[in-house]
Amino acid sequence: MPEGVPTELPSPLRSAILMLAARCYINYGKATEATSCLDAAAEAMAASPVTAIMADAVRNQRRNLP
Repeated sequence: MPEGVPTELPSPLRSAILMLAARCYINYGKATEATSCLDAAAEAMAASPVTAIMADAVRNQRRNLP
């Protein structure tokens, strides 16, 4: 999934899309795909000074996956 989200999008928008995709995967019980999306969202957030602070929150969400 992360490769399907255009990299030219601004980091906050890219990370929001990836987090939404992760939530969908979690709802369908696909932890591997959700983990991949959350990792990519954290990377996108860390790349932007505006959202870098939020990257740790996304990483924590990833750790709490069932």
